[in-house]
Amino acid sequence: MSAADSPLLRAYDAQLRGKPGITTLAVDTAGRVTGTIDESSAVAGDYIVSTIDAKLQSVVEEQLQRAVARAQAQGYKGSSGAAVVVDVTNGNVLAMASYPTFDNRWMEAGISGAKYKQLFPSKNPDGTKISPDESVLVNRAVQGNYNLGSTIKPFIAWAAMHNGLLKNDTVFMDKGTYTLYSIKPNDCLPRGIAKCIFKNAANPRTNQPSAYGPVTVEDALAVSSDAFFYKLGEDFYVKSRTLLKTSLEQFGFGTKTGVQLPYEWAGRVPDSAVKKALVEKGVLAKNEKPRLLVGDNVQVAIGQGLMAATPLQLADAYASIANGGNLLVPGIVRAIWAPLTPDLKPAVADLRRGRILQRFDHAVLRGKLEMPPEVLMPIVAGLHRVTHGPGVDWVFHHYTTGEQLFKGMPISVAGKTGTAQGMGSLPWNDSSVFGAFSEDKRWPYTVVSYLEKSGFGAKAAAPVTKCVFLAISHQVK
Repeated sequence: MSAADSPLLRAYDAQLRGKPGITTLAVDTAGRVTGTIDESSAVAGDYIVSTIDAKLQSVVEEQLQRAVARAQAQGYKGSSGAAVVVDVTNGNVLAMASYPTFDNRWMEAGISGAKYKQLFPSKNPDGTKISPDESVLVNRAVQGNYNLGSTIKPFIAWAAMHNGLLKNDTVFMDKGTYTLYSIKPNDCLPRGIAKCIFKNAANPRTNQPSAYGPVTVEDALAVSSDAFFYKLGEDFYVKSRTLLKTSLEQFGFGTKTGVQLPYEWAGRVPDSAVKKALVEKGVLAKNEKPRLLVGDNVQVAIGQGLMAATPLQLADAYASIANGGNLLVPGIVRAIWAPLTPDLKPAVADLRRGRILQRFDHAVLRGKLEMPPEVLMPIVAGLHRVTHGPGVDWVFHHYTTGEQLFKGMPISVAGKTGTAQGMGSLPWNDSSVFGAFSEDKRWPYTVVSYLEKSGFGAKAAAPVTKCVFLAISHQVK
C-alpha cells in the first residue's frame, strides 16, 4: 500500500468496517448466563473500488523517490515531494504519491507507542527536532503548502485576457527587467522604501537577466518571461485590488477540491485580509504592511510570495485547460460495492458478480471557465512550445525550458516548468515543479510533480512528469 491509501481507509472507515455481531445475555447475581436477551448478526463491510491504477501508482512512487535521490546527489536539500495523475475527462485520480512515505502494513495488527515512536520519530538521535521536510505522516499531494513558481503563468495569462488586460497578439518588449509604473520614482529604492525593479532569471551566457525582446502571451509562456507577467501583476493591482484573486479562484485555488480524502488544505490566494492575518500570526515579518501591496501582486503573477496551493489543486487547474474549461471534482473512489462480493482471486473482488451501491466514476463539475479560442489557443500553444520549442530569437536564441528534455517523446504533452524560490532566495532552497497534460486523446491525463528544495523545474520535477507520461503511453495497447 502507499501513503495515499491510508487516508482513503480513514475516510471510508464506516463502510469498510461493517457492523459487529452483538449478543446480549442475561446473567444472575452469581454471573451465570441464564438466557439470551437479544442477538444481531454481524454485517460485512462494503467493498471500496478506488480510481487508483496500481501499476501507474507504483511507477509514480518510484519516480518520485528516484528524483529526490538525484536532487540530493546534486547537493540539494530536498527530501520530499508529491506527484498526481488526473483524468481530465472525469477528474479521476489515477495516481497520487507523497514522499517520504510509509508501509500501511505496520498498522494492521496494532502498534505500540514505543514502536510508533521508532517508526515515526519526532526527533533526531541528537535530540533536535526532525525537519518538517522529512515528515512521513503527511500526504503532500493534498496538504502541501506550496508556491507554484512559473506553473501559475497559464492561469495569469487566462485571467489577463479574460478581463481585457491583454489580447492574444499584444506585444511586450522584454528587456530583462521590469519597472513599476504605479509608484513614484522618488519612492523607489534606493532613495525610497519600495522595490520597483524586478528582474528575469539570469542568463548563464551573460550572467545578466534574460532579455527575450518582443513577446506575445504565447512567447512569454514558452520562454517563461517573468517581466511579461510582472507587468500583468501590476496591471491587475491598478485595475482592482481583488481582480487577480477572484480570477485565480475560478481555477479552484483557495478552496478545497472536494476529493474524498481527509485533511485537505484549501490553499491560499492573497488579499489584504489574508496578508493581515499572516502578519498577525507572525508568519510574515512584523514590519510588513498588513495589506496587499503592488509588489505582492507582482510576485503572485509569477507564482511567488503569498500565493500557495497543493499539487492536487494545480493538477485540477491544468486539467481544466486541457478539457477546455471544465473544473472538475477530483475523485479517488470509483464505486462502493455491496458486502460479500465474490472473490475473483485472493484479495481481488469479482466485480462482475457484485452489486453496486454507489458510483462516483462520472464527472462532477465544480465550475465552468469561459475559454473561447482566442483565449485558450495561445495558452495551449505556449505550453506546447515549452516541451517542443521553438523558443525566441533576440540577440541570440533562447531555448524553452523543456524542449531539450522532452525531445523525441512518443506522446505529445504540453506543460510548464516552475521554480519556486525558497527562504533567502538561496538556490538550494528552490523547489521544483512541473505541470503538464497530454495532447493525445488516447491518454487524456494531467500530471503534476513537485519536489521540495530540489532546484529548477526542468531539472527535478519535469523528469518525473516525463517518465510518468512514458509509462502511461506504454500501458495502453
